[in-house]
Amino acid sequence: MKYIVVVLCFAFSIPGFSQQQNLSKPSAKESFFLTSEALHGGKYKWQIQKTGKVAASGEVVSSNNYKAETWSDGVVPGTVLTSLVQDKTYPDPYYGDLNRRSNKVIPDIADVGREFYHYWYRTNFEIPANFNGKRVWLKLHGINYKSEVWFNGKKLGNINGMFNTKSFDITDLVSSKSNTLAIDVSPVDVPGSSGPKNQKSNGAVGENSNGGNGEIGKNVTMLMSVGWDFTLPDGVRDRNTGIWRDIEVYATGNVVLENPFVQTKIPLPDTTSAKQTVSVEVLNATNTVQKGILKGIIVETKGSFQQEITLQPNERRTVIFSAEDYKALQLKKPKLWWPINKGNQSLYNLELSFSQGTISHTKSVKYGVREISSDQNTPDKSRRFFVNGYP
Repeated sequence: MKYIVVVLCFAFSIPGFSQQQNLSKPSAKESFFLTSEALHGGKYKWQIQKTGKVAASGEVVSSNNYKAETWSDGVVPGTVLTSLVQDKTYPDPYYGDLNRRSNKVIPDIADVGREFYHYWYRTNFEIPANFNGKRVWLKLHGINYKSEVWFNGKKLGNINGMFNTKSFDITDLVSSKSNTLAIDVSPVDVPGSSGPKNQKSNGAVGENSNGGNGEIGKNVTMLMSVGWDFTLPDGVRDRNTGIWRDIEVYATGNVVLENPFVQTKIPLPDTTSAKQTVSVEVLNATNTVQKGILKGIIVETKGSFQQEITLQPNERRTVIFSAEDYKALQLKKPKLWWPINKGNQSLYNLELSFSQGTISHTKSVKYGVREISSDQNTPDKSRRFFVNGYP
C-alpha cells in the first residue's frame, strides 16, 4: 500500500516507508518519535475518530482514563485517508480508477464537506528514565492543516498551516507513568475542487487543471492536493488532511538552540575565499537568568568560535557570528557547491552547542558554500540564474 500524502512525489507517493524510518532529523541527542504501529511498524498505538462522533472535550479526550474503544487504528505520520485505507474503510486509491472523483468510491471533500475529514488523533506513551531532571519537549514536525494540541488534560496550543513546525515545553505536565496526547486535526479552510478541463494555460489538454479551480491556493498548503498532471490528476480526496510528518519527544537542558543558519558570501569573480555568517536562536526556557557558552565548530576546517551568553528569564535571542569578528568563519580555497553536472555538491558541517558546565543542547547543520543570483538581462526579459558566477 502506498503512503497517501503526495507532496513532492519522489518523497511521499512511494510504497510505504521502511519500518521506523523517520522523515525528520532528531531535535536532540535524547529523542524519540511517536511512530505508529499501523503501517510503519513503530512502537506506538495511535487511534483516530471523526470529531463529529466525539462529544467529549479536548481536556477529557487527552486524559489518561478516557475510553476510546470505538476509535480506529491510526497511522502517524499519515493522512486521515491513509488511516481509513489502512483499516479497510476505503480501498487503496492507487489501484485502477479507485481514486477518481467521478467514481465516488472515496468521498471527495468538495462533495461531502470539511467535517467529513475532521478527525481526532490520540496516543499514549511513557517518558524514558534518561529524561529525568531535563526539560521535555513535544515537537510537531508537520500537520495539515489546523490543529488543537492537548496533552494530559491541558491544551498546549494550536498549529496552523501545512509547513509549520512547533515545539511545546511539556516539562511540568509529564507523568512518570502513562502520558496521553490528543490532536484535533481539521482540513484546509478552502478545499477547492478539481477541474475545470481543457485550459491550455493550466495543465495538459484533456486533463484536469493543475491546482483544480485554484481555490485551494487561498491556504498555505500543497496546491497539488486538489490535482496536478504528474500526481493524481483530480486530487487527493481528503486534501492530505492529517499528521503528515513526525511527532517527536525530546529532552534538553534549560537553554535551547533553534533555527541555525549559515550564510555564505563569495567575492566573485574570485572564488578562492569565502566569508560565512552564522546565526542561531538561543532560548532560555526557564524563569531564571541563565549563563553559558555558545560554541560553534566547522568540522571540515576544525575552525571554532564561541561567545559567552547571559539570558534573561524566558528570553529568546538571535546570536550572530560574522567573519569580520571570527577568523574561523573566513574560508580559504573553499570547496564550492555546484549544481549537478556543473561540479561537485561539496558540503560543510557546523556543530553548535550551549554549555553550562554540561551541555544543555546541541544543533548541527549541513550547508554548501555558494553564491546564487539572477537577472533579467535577456532579449525577452526572461529570468536567468547564476551559481558562483556561472549561468
